[in-house]
Parts: sequence; structure tokens; C-alpha cells
Amino acid sequence: MVDMMDSIFSCFQSRKDAPPDHPVGVGIAFQADSKGALFVEALTADGPASNSGNVFHGDCLREVDGVDVYQRPIKEVVHRILGPAGTTVVLTFERSGRPVRVALTRGVSPPPVADFTCMWN
Repeated sequence: MVDMMDSIFSCFQSRKDAPPDHPVGVGIAFQADSKGALFVEALTADGPASNSGNVFHGDCLREVDGVDVYQRPIKEVVHRILGPAGTTVVLTFERSGRPVRVALTRGVSPPPVADFTCMWN
């Protein structure tokens, strides 16, 4: 059994006054399946992923910056997605059986609930 992989996982930066070196994400909430594959569950309104128009509910995350993250531990995936505001992260999703690469600029995303950095529901 995979630890906490059946929960929705979200990673956001919630404070606009965060230090410049504080890691931020791209505003994607993932839902893991029973085998640990991460699927896009929701996008934060006005977040980098939502504003790109290229990330959709149900997309399966396969790579982060060219590194295979399929069925990898959440902590490892989060470590790869988060980074300094203004930097680019390239996510590769599987959509309808085909790979889709999306370059996103990390930025402050307003959280959908209370202040948090990373949360498992």
C-alpha cells in the first residue's frame, strides 16, 4: 500500500510576501490512483497552470523537467515541481494516450482554502 496516495494532494504558495527563494508551484491539485499515478484533479483559478490553458482535469503526470515521475512518491514529485518564483518547470502529461509537454512559470497561486504550503486531504 502506498502512503497517502489515495488522497488529493495540492501544492501552493499562499503568501504574496514570501521570500524570493521560497519555493512556489504552478497551482495544480493531483489525485493519485491506487497504483500511485498522479492525475490532475483541479487547477487554481489564476494560477500558472490554469492561465496556460494547456493543463486539463484528468491529465496524468508522467515527467517533470524530463525526469520520469510516474508512480513516484509524492514528496519526490513535489520536490521537482516546486521552485523559485519566475522559473520554468516543464511537465509532461499523458492525455488520450499521447504525451503533452507544458512549460509553466512557477508563481504565487492563491490557495483554494486556508493558508498552507503543502497539504494532504
